[in-house]
Amino acid sequence: MTAWIVAGCVLVALLGALVFAMRNRYARVFTDRHLEEFCEKLEAVRDAACARAESDDECEPASPEAVLADPRNAQTEGGMRLSYTTRRDPARPGKLQHHLSMSHEHKLPAESFARFFAGLALVRFGIAPHEVAAQRSNNLVLHLAWEIAETDTAAFAATREEFPALEELELLRKRASEAGRALDLQRVRIA
Repeated sequence: MTAWIVAGCVLVALLGALVFAMRNRYARVFTDRHLEEFCEKLEAVRDAACARAESDDECEPASPEAVLADPRNAQTEGGMRLSYTTRRDPARPGKLQHHLSMSHEHKLPAESFARFFAGLALVRFGIAPHEVAAQRSNNLVLHLAWEIAETDTAAFAATREEFPALEELELLRKRASEAGRALDLQRVRIA
């Protein structure tokens, strides 16, 4: 009987340690400093992608080294990974297709987590949720896609919104949460 009690206590302690470790892993992602860094990296990858639109024949798989060196990709100190591309589609002349992928080095564990950062990106870019196709794959990568007229791309890339002062951060969080909840987030299976 004592062995079962000891085993149960050890199991509870291990489970508690695991929950505590996971909480700390993701808690840093929602700090004020990380949100500011996320917004800075978001603008940087957008700027790089808008400066380099690709056509279908240019979309070649890249080596891991090339991906890491590409300014259209970034990772924050909190582990958020961003990848932004723009593409010209011959079937849609005059339009530039934008694609933003977001993930976390430890995966995006909850849909609310993914929706919050998607909403934050939309708020920062000034894009309404209904203008975006949003998908979350089975490997927990979030994909956002939208179109902008090619003639409006320079103005879109030049849009800069100051990161809010500390007392205004709660409003930014609220707007990001509302935009994320408004997304029609589809689940897709990637083989």
